[in-house]
Amino acid sequence: MNAKKMFGLFGLLTALALLLAACGSLPWAAAQSDPTPVPAVTSGGRISAEGRVLPLRWSVLGFQAGGELGKLPVAEGDSVTAGDTLARLGKIEALQARLAQARQEQVSAQQAQDDLNDGEATAREQSHQALVDAREALNQAQIALNDLDTDDFTRQLDDRNIAMDEAQEKMDDAKDELDKHLDLDEDNATRKNAQTAYDNAVRDYNKAVTDRDTLQNQMDSAKAAVALAKARVDDAQRAFDDRAKGVDPKALALAQARVDAAKAAVTAAQQALNDAALAAPFAGTVADLHDLEPGEVLNPGQAVVTLADFSAWVVETRDLTELDVVNVSVGQAVEVTPDALPDLTLRGTVESIDQIFTERSGDINYTVRIRLEETDPRLRWGMTVNAVFVP
Repeated sequence: MNAKKMFGLFGLLTALALLLAACGSLPWAAAQSDPTPVPAVTSGGRISAEGRVLPLRWSVLGFQAGGELGKLPVAEGDSVTAGDTLARLGKIEALQARLAQARQEQVSAQQAQDDLNDGEATAREQSHQALVDAREALNQAQIALNDLDTDDFTRQLDDRNIAMDEAQEKMDDAKDELDKHLDLDEDNATRKNAQTAYDNAVRDYNKAVTDRDTLQNQMDSAKAAVALAKARVDDAQRAFDDRAKGVDPKALALAQARVDAAKAAVTAAQQALNDAALAAPFAGTVADLHDLEPGEVLNPGQAVVTLADFSAWVVETRDLTELDVVNVSVGQAVEVTPDALPDLTLRGTVESIDQIFTERSGDINYTVRIRLEETDPRLRWGMTVNAVFVP
């Protein structure tokens, strides 16, 4: 091993020894934390830095909401495609019921809005028809009144009034004559004749009144029918004018607000149910199930599945300071040698250089990501490597 590599390894071992002395043993997740950076070494224009082998991409997945872990349809080492279900929460009946209820409310809210709009259109047509009918009824009533309100009808009414007055006079005369003989015995012929004449006069008067009232009532009824028809036309016109303005804006706004709220509730309920299933965001390999078993209670965000894409490897180094990074560029060739495989050198290319810096021990450092163009079946996630940037 050359002096530069020994220097780097010595620095890394020293840092790790200090960290272990302070913290004891590290959990699995701590292995993903940033190691104390080993300063890059520059020699003959070639920059050398320590790095770590990582999958092309990887993600630690968990449920947004806590709950009881249900089915685990995958095992560690399984290959999955994007969208495959990796884990499910159990006891999701409440979520399913919530979604069903939200969908029912959405249907009800939409129906209410449709009924409001459709009902308004129907009511507008009905009000228009009512106005047409009212106008026709007024027209018929006016025709009936016009048919009665003639000179001939007036003469008939005048004649009947005269006949009634004459009958009134005869009845009065007969009453006066009867009054003259009321002191006679009831069986007296004169009294009986006077009584008969009076009774006949009363009958004739009542008939004259009836005849006169029959004609008068026809006229009064015709005039009343016209007045009533006019009032109904006025009412129908007001109703039609109100309907012509359209749906009440307040009622329409409330109906729309109910529909919007129902849609939002369905979306939220559907999302909650979707979140009960953990789906693979990309194709890869199930790297870790974190020793979980169905039935365990999970906290929100708790790691459930670690998914990695091992189709290619990358190397990340966080050791390049501001003095080194200016001499590195995207697309630059890199020679990578794993510490565990000192006889193996792999070609790589600088894929990206972070725009954001980190400050460590007073140094300004930048993370550089290297895409390996070659691979080896012995490579493992997390292996440390020495990366030499070829000028």
